[in-house]
Amino acid sequence: MRGIRLAGVLLALLSFQFTARAQLVVGPGGEPPSVFEYHEGTYTLANGTTQSATLKLAMLTEQIGGRKSKPFAKLVVRAANGGLVPIDSATEFAYDNRRFVRVGRLTPDVTLRFRINSDFVEPIVDTGRIELYSYYPRRGNRYVVSSATPGVIHEGDLKRAFIWRRRGAKQLDVMVSVPPSGFNPEFENQLQALFFDRPDILAFIEKHQIRAEDLPAVVRAYNADLKLRFQ
Repeated sequence: MRGIRLAGVLLALLSFQFTARAQLVVGPGGEPPSVFEYHEGTYTLANGTTQSATLKLAMLTEQIGGRKSKPFAKLVVRAANGGLVPIDSATEFAYDNRRFVRVGRLTPDVTLRFRINSDFVEPIVDTGRIELYSYYPRRGNRYVVSSATPGVIHEGDLKRAFIWRRRGAKQLDVMVSVPPSGFNPEFENQLQALFFDRPDILAFIEKHQIRAEDLPAVVRAYNADLKLRFQ
């Protein structure tokens, strides 16, 4: 994969256009607080009941096999005394028109949460031939050192990663990370597998360096049988 960094992808359907990279609110202090900061929201239990709470994701350690401990992004609510209360029975939670789903609801693969260090993923594209979900990898994100970083963690400070599968498949595949410059051959191979039946998308990828943040727009184009074109 070669060429300049992708400046933008427009997905056109008749006169309607989608921008390739959906930008978060930009500007000093303009980025919304991240999922690792408290929000007023709701969480749903396995029996279908929904509770309102002040909630967020937090990295909590869990014992694995009685010997090793591993941190996971888990749902917690704020207790009356200000402490954290993990809600391990929640199947999903939502705030500010965002929804996060427990990994175990999506796949019988019990190893996936170990690979992504998270109990929850956010549906990005969950209809169509390809499903795409995002999560926040533990390494390289500001929330890992949040105790040493005063102030609010903003969404723009975090780097998303993705998992995907074809409609009807039980397993979800983890997209590999891409270096800031150049490309990762494994990532390129995954793109080839994702869009194998769309030679126009593969040709576009060959000419323009697709980054991980471009995936939502490209997947939407694929699912809707739209063409990609360079802006």
